[in-house]
Amino acid sequence: MKHDFDVAGKPVRWKYVADFYAADSKQVVILAPKLTNCHINLPPFANMRVRLAAQVLSHSVAAGIYTHVSLGAMAAEAAFTAEFLDKIDSLFDCLNSSTYRDPKQ
Repeated sequence: MKHDFDVAGKPVRWKYVADFYAADSKQVVILAPKLTNCHINLPPFANMRVRLAAQVLSHSVAAGIYTHVSLGAMAAEAAFTAEFLDKIDSLFDCLNSSTYRDPKQ
């Protein structure tokens, strides 16, 4: 959250997640319903809660950012952050699976 970084030359910025939440929370149909203000503005010791991190680094947040980018509501560079979130979500799914073939595609 505190530092931006590049993955394979593509910028990943926390600013895009915060901007997505700010825009999405004002919509009638919310694309990432589990995302709350607590995820963006962490209270003390909340940065140690894996549940909050997993909800931010999720497919629904990535899909929401992709949607905002495709509608022109966010900068095209935000797609790199969405791509990173999607890859981390897939990594979580891989590490949490108990069988070789998991029902979640």
